[in-house]
Amino acid sequence: MTIKQELTGVLMIHRSDAYTLRIGCCGRSFSKGRKGKDTTCRCAMEIHPLQSEYGTRHARRRKDEAMKNRLNVLLINGSPRGSASNTYALARAFIRGMGDIELKEIAVYKADIQHCRGCQYCLTQQPGHCIITDDDMASILQDFKWADITIWSMPLFDFSIPSKTKALLDRLMPMFSVAMKIDEDGFPAHLYLDSSYRSDTLLISTAGFPVAEHNYELLTGYMQRRFRSTYKGAVTMPQGELMRTDPRDPMAAEIKTAIEEYLKKVSDAGSYFREHGELSAEIQEELKRPILNPADYMDGVNAVAAALTRQLNSCRKESGNRDGKGTEE
Repeated sequence: MTIKQELTGVLMIHRSDAYTLRIGCCGRSFSKGRKGKDTTCRCAMEIHPLQSEYGTRHARRRKDEAMKNRLNVLLINGSPRGSASNTYALARAFIRGMGDIELKEIAVYKADIQHCRGCQYCLTQQPGHCIITDDDMASILQDFKWADITIWSMPLFDFSIPSKTKALLDRLMPMFSVAMKIDEDGFPAHLYLDSSYRSDTLLISTAGFPVAEHNYELLTGYMQRRFRSTYKGAVTMPQGELMRTDPRDPMAAEIKTAIEEYLKKVSDAGSYFREHGELSAEIQEELKRPILNPADYMDGVNAVAAALTRQLNSCRKESGNRDGKGTEE
């Protein structure tokens, strides 16, 4: 049966290779392939006839309105570990809490991003355009224009930013004019060339330190200064390596439960952010609390370090014996 392109009360939402059609009158779900296959009810396996030309126009309007109300979220995965990153797991939990959004991701360490040359071509010769044209930055800049919210997901490296993610930040200069103004905090800042570059900004980060205090100040301070009034808060998790706890660890079950509870809080923070447009100071404080007692965490880290040292010394001894350099007992 060929389905006419008419239906009263249809909302069409794109989902990979199929369209999911939700019928307003009965709430059932249908799928229709791009090649125009029959629209079939998944629950009853019935063909639902489409009804009127008005219905199709109405459906398009409803789809357009729904798309307008959905937030465009750009997730910058700035970890060298990619999708295996501890921080990325936090970011995904946060995004789940945000609900129905349009999401794009940039895997920084897979992208071709050259270093800024400091030539100021984008400021003084051809504003808005970088002199480097043979990498991925031109398309990445368009993603920043598209975004309503940009989430920077990165681990804490040397109290700051992973190197390639910093290269990406440096290459954002084509967003700006050489002209300056005094910003909301009373400091001079370059003006945006295009207001569509202004998206709300959030930081999500993990660290291996036992506490967040005296470790995150450089990174959060940079993000606040760099994004000024568009910076809406941070999720900063100490003890991030607990997310990789060996299942054979005596505390593995306890740690797993604590991590699940923490991820639930991060997801709740995503819901709060979606509703309020920022993270409250209370939520930020809650999410940077240590999962384990810091002293216990350090004891565990030191035990791992001692085990690794013993393993390394054993390997060196075996290697020396094989090379005939071992000492006789």
